[in-house]
Amino acid sequence: MSRWLPLIVVLFVLTACGAATPRPSDPQRLRNNEATACGDIPAYVRGKIPYSHPGEVSEVLPLEQRLPGAHPSRQLRGAVIIISDESGLSLESVNQTIQCHIAHVAAAGAQSVQTVDPFAIPDVEASVEKIPTGFAVSLDAGPERAHMVLDRSRYLDQ
Repeated sequence: MSRWLPLIVVLFVLTACGAATPRPSDPQRLRNNEATACGDIPAYVRGKIPYSHPGEVSEVLPLEQRLPGAHPSRQLRGAVIIISDESGLSLESVNQTIQCHIAHVAAAGAQSVQTVDPFAIPDVEASVEKIPTGFAVSLDAGPERAHMVLDRSRYLDQ
C-alpha cells in the first residue's frame, strides 16, 4: 500500500490544482455578457426599461402557443409588444437595446430591477421582428411566468 501512496498524493495534488484554476465567476460572466450585448450603449441607458415612454408602445398582445391534440388549444407564453416606428429605428438597434437591457438586468441583479419591467423576468427570451407599423417584440417566458410578462408588458402601453 505504501508504494501507491506517492501516486495517490500526486493525483490528489493535480486534481486540487485543476479545481483551483481560475475561471470566470458567474458575476464576471454576466458582466462580460452585458458588455458584449450592449456594445457602445451608454451605461446610464442600460438600466432604463426600453420603450417605456408614452407613445412608443402602440399595443400589447398575448403571446400564445398552439397546442396540438384532438381539441387544439392555446397556451399563454408571454407577450408581444408592438413598438411604433415613428423615429426611424432599425431592427438591429431595437434588438440590441432589448438584449442589452436583459443582459444588464442579469448582471446587476434583482435588487436593481423595477417591478414593472417585463424584460427583467428570469429566463425571458426576447425576439424582434419588423412589421409594417414598427416592430413586434416577443417576450417568451414559458407558461409558468407568462401572466407576469403579459401584466408587466401592459404597463408599457399606458
